Amino acid sequence: MSGYWEPIEAQWQNRQLVHLQPLLSLVSEAHQLFASIATHPEFVNAEPSKQVTVERVLTRRLGEELRAVEILSRAGHGLQAISAAANIFEQAHTLTYIGADEKYVSDFLMWSPTQRTPSVRSVVNVSGGVRGWDKERVDEEYETYTFLCGFKHNNPAFLRVLKIHGDPDLYLCQLALANAIWFTLSSFGVLAVTRLSATELHNLITDCNALMARAESLFPKLPSGLE
Repeated sequence: MSGYWEPIEAQWQNRQLVHLQPLLSLVSEAHQLFASIATHPEFVNAEPSKQVTVERVLTRRLGEELRAVEILSRAGHGLQAISAAANIFEQAHTLTYIGADEKYVSDFLMWSPTQRTPSVRSVVNVSGGVRGWDKERVDEEYETYTFLCGFKHNNPAFLRVLKIHGDPDLYLCQLALANAIWFTLSSFGVLAVTRLSATELHNLITDCNALMARAESLFPKLPSGLE
């Protein structure tokens, strides 16, 4: 029953929402920038292809996943927000991955084993190559994913965050929002470079990079005991 949760969420919001406000303002700007790319005529009117179809599916999901992180964070559901941020990592890198080669689009569309999904590590390797990252940077990115998954999959060591001084949900919501914004915009920046003409690109990429830099500056400090 939502009536059970609403007063609990309202109580949390009264205490902590002010501390989330910088990231909530930033996610609002990220949604606007996201929409400006997703609804851009050069993307909307792109010549139909399998790659464009997959890009549109993943684009919609990324936007909705970012909204999910925002909603969960506003309500103080930290572990659930972190889980959604891990989902965004997967979707964001998959969007870059399928843009790298038509083979990856075919693999994506023809995937059949329902018992397992494509290797996230392989997807990140390809995505990192598209972004011009060296192996060290790719490894660093994947380590971020494994860190988020430590919370998502209830690794007991990561659940020690619930004992930190202060409000653990505030830390987790800040972490989820900062990561979600960065993952989403980094992927959309790559998509914009691929899909938009040079005349449309400069201001958009400038705004995208500025928002990503602000997200990086708002990452919360890792609590002691989880290093």
